[in-house]
Amino acid sequence: MKPIHELVVAENSAFQPNKRFGLDMFNVMPGIIAKCCLTLLPMYIVLWLQIPLLIVIIILAVIIFILKKTWWNKLED
Repeated sequence: MKPIHELVVAENSAFQPNKRFGLDMFNVMPGIIAKCCLTLLPMYIVLWLQIPLLIVIIILAVIIFILKKTWWNKLED
């Protein structure tokens, strides 16, 4: 991995490696779960399954909070 880094730095001296890779990989799983919940949400609304709908809304709210703290607030301009 070092030779690739050296080639990139030689081409672009301002290059900075991603130091938050672990956090980015952590955020993938809540993102996948949220995407599944967003697929289920309209189905539960149309079928009016109240308990599963409530569970999906709660899961989405928790994931939105987690992603807001671990991803959105840390985005660079």
